[in-house]
Amino acid sequence: MNNILLTCLGAMNPIEWVGIVASIFVMVSMCFPTNTKKATILLRVFNLIGSIVFLVYGIMLPAIATAVLNGANTVVNAVQLVLILRKKPQEDKENPAVQESVPEQEQEKKEEE
Repeated sequence: MNNILLTCLGAMNPIEWVGIVASIFVMVSMCFPTNTKKATILLRVFNLIGSIVFLVYGIMLPAIATAVLNGANTVVNAVQLVLILRKKPQEDKENPAVQESVPEQEQEKKEEE
């Protein structure tokens, strides 16, 4: 069984390895929760890397649809990443999606007011 697997993997076209690497990056990016700024940044970074690698894969095949889609995803991820990184900490505290990242003392102060 191991010999068959190694034979199949060894016989793979190098371009297919690029697609597998891209798939792994995109899959890993989907594992991050989005309830904290750090996790959202990690999601965007891994997804950006995966989109870039898929863009290269689409160009190497050539597969125009894959290249165009992942080129657009690269732009979207890059813009969203810049927006997240420019966001002020105060804006994070006001966002209900990241309430878990606000320290408990600050959360209690908000509840008292």
